[in-house]
Amino acid sequence: MITGENANPIVGVIDASLGHWGGKLALGMVVIAFVSCTLAIQAAAIRLIFSYARDGMIFGSRPLSTVSERFHMPPGAVLVAAVIPAAITLMPTATVARIITFAVVGIYISFQIVVLGAVIARARGWKPSGAYQLGSNGWLVNAAALAYGVAAIVILSIKSPHGAGFWGSLFLDRWLVPISAAVVAVVGLVYLFAANPKSKIREDARADGSPEPPESAPATVT
Repeated sequence: MITGENANPIVGVIDASLGHWGGKLALGMVVIAFVSCTLAIQAAAIRLIFSYARDGMIFGSRPLSTVSERFHMPPGAVLVAAVIPAAITLMPTATVARIITFAVVGIYISFQIVVLGAVIARARGWKPSGAYQLGSNGWLVNAAALAYGVAAIVILSIKSPHGAGFWGSLFLDRWLVPISAAVVAVVGLVYLFAANPKSKIREDARADGSPEPPESAPATVT
């Protein structure tokens, strides 16, 4: 299995351990898990697109926040969350692999922004509420989570491809994720300060806003 002669060693290991039909059953379960994860991520992306569009914080807010009266969902947001990933799969394999790596790192970055926010909030005197409390260990858990997440981001971001060099495609393979993350961050900050999308959030959707919904519907229904 480790000689390199088997082009698909994972399937070989499964077949050797579980037998032919056992391996087929295991791979079927893996496919079901992949489909489940895909649907979960797609649903999260749809909710994110719709929520930003509903509050007028992204381009194309009206078509992306319009809810179908028949299907009870935003077809524009669903279309975006389905078509863009489908188009990515048509790209060359190496390009798809780079995009997947960037997507994984992007998820880690988004998680760590929340952890960093908790650390900053604790430093400003925030006290978590709820039945479950970590007490004085909260700081330790937050710090450990932030250190772990940052380490994972660094490890996943800076790759060392075979025959690693500094110039050409090898440079691109190694530093593409950090460069891409920096570009996304810069574009996001420029949009944040230039378009000031926070000023467009509905009053009832603000952290300090009224809990009562406005008279108008939160989203257009067609």
